[in-house]
Amino acid sequence: MVKNFCYTLILSFCFVAPCFSQKYDNIWLLGKRGVNPFPDIGNAFLQFPLDTSTFQKDPMGRADTDFTNIAICNEEGALQFYTDGLFLYNKLHQKMAGTDSLTHGKLAYFDTPQKIVVLPKPNHKSKYIIFHECAQTLSLPNVLYVYSLDLRMTEVDMLQNEGLGKINIKEKKIIEDTLAIGHLTAVKHANGRDWWVLIPKFLNPSDFKLLLITPDSIHIFNRSTFKNRFYIDLGQSVFSPDGTSYATITFYGLSPNYTVFLDLYSFDRCSGELTWRGQDIYQGLYPSCGVAFSPDSKLLYLSLGTKLMQYDMSHEPYQSTKMEIDTFDGNRDPFHTTFFMLQNAPDGKIYGSVPNGVRYLHVINDPNIRGKGCNFKQHSLKLPIHNNFGVPNYPNYRLGPLKGSPCDSLPIVSTDTEGEIHLSLSPNPVSDELQIGYDLRGDYQHSVAEVWDMQGRLMLRQPLDSYQNRTSLSTRDWLPGIYAVRIVQYGRVLAGDKVVKR
Repeated sequence: MVKNFCYTLILSFCFVAPCFSQKYDNIWLLGKRGVNPFPDIGNAFLQFPLDTSTFQKDPMGRADTDFTNIAICNEEGALQFYTDGLFLYNKLHQKMAGTDSLTHGKLAYFDTPQKIVVLPKPNHKSKYIIFHECAQTLSLPNVLYVYSLDLRMTEVDMLQNEGLGKINIKEKKIIEDTLAIGHLTAVKHANGRDWWVLIPKFLNPSDFKLLLITPDSIHIFNRSTFKNRFYIDLGQSVFSPDGTSYATITFYGLSPNYTVFLDLYSFDRCSGELTWRGQDIYQGLYPSCGVAFSPDSKLLYLSLGTKLMQYDMSHEPYQSTKMEIDTFDGNRDPFHTTFFMLQNAPDGKIYGSVPNGVRYLHVINDPNIRGKGCNFKQHSLKLPIHNNFGVPNYPNYRLGPLKGSPCDSLPIVSTDTEGEIHLSLSPNPVSDELQIGYDLRGDYQHSVAEVWDMQGRLMLRQPLDSYQNRTSLSTRDWLPGIYAVRIVQYGRVLAGDKVVKR
């Protein structure tokens, strides 16, 4: 019987177009574990679009969200679970089945910014992957260093436990190395499905560990930026909403002589390559800092305790474009409401936290506007509770495929009769020789195997014998990286997959 295959390319939207069904960050968790009889202490859940009259307040909230406060929704925006980095709670505010705590270790309670990021698992609608760290400390005269010895992965399946979720993979160690604590960030691969996760190394902060999250595996790579950065500690790291830039900010020193380092990079969503664009340094500042890009990715905002700065990403050197947007106005509630971490929100605004327990967030209302027209308002969003330090750590879940790139689409082979063309790649990752398995029985004579790199270059094209079911390719001369393997007949893609070259 002739198999009728329908090859469908998921055509990409422009990478800045909104993807309205990806509302994983629709509800924000703020506050601190509640203790009666203090009415301003507890957890608050902020749902977008914001309506201050309907803020959900839990005066006996369980989450102690000093720095780590992530609530995850499904793609329609309904709350699924939340965490303070130590415990994991379902939507009924109960500890999730399958765990007593999310992270175990002597200093599991040690809270730092961005030590957790949560991603929907590619091609698994009900599953979520939590990447998290456990702090370690190193004490030297007059300074305490905080770092992590590993990166862990926990997987949650929301189809379990009658829709309340259950942990089915717990604290699996993905990386064992000296890593910077916090600074966990993620961005969509250019295909719009897979995820990149980036984390700096602690002892060599110009080096990074890079993870590629695909539907069935996690690939790990090393990235180096040629020793341009010599120090990293607590701070914040972010990708631009379009995924083309990466910025990290950290501070160093002792009061009152803190030094703040801002490093900017270009990022290739296809290959995962980082390119350093330079560093800017501030001295003698308050030890709190944050960073965020405008929604259109053209501007960069930097909070420096008592200052808010703005940079234009379209100019080189970018440092020459910095502009002071505002300075701290001296407000107290009852502590000083200075500037700390920044986070992009679903409503197109940027919200900033305060490095004290206060009831306010700062708001950049029009962050795409250059200069003071960005409409920055200090302590303008009043909360029903005191918030401790942090804002959630969310990537841009709405980012789609990178239109026009060599990896902007995903081939899907479907059939209305007997199934797909078989394609297998082994071993994967590969070192010297790749075995390609296939099934070309029927109407699939004159097919070829193609190998493409992530820059869109055709590496080779090899005819396939339809009477065989396997061929081999030498990969010894391939550079380390990710390659796309496709079976093609007269320009029509019958099957495709990726292989990683060690």
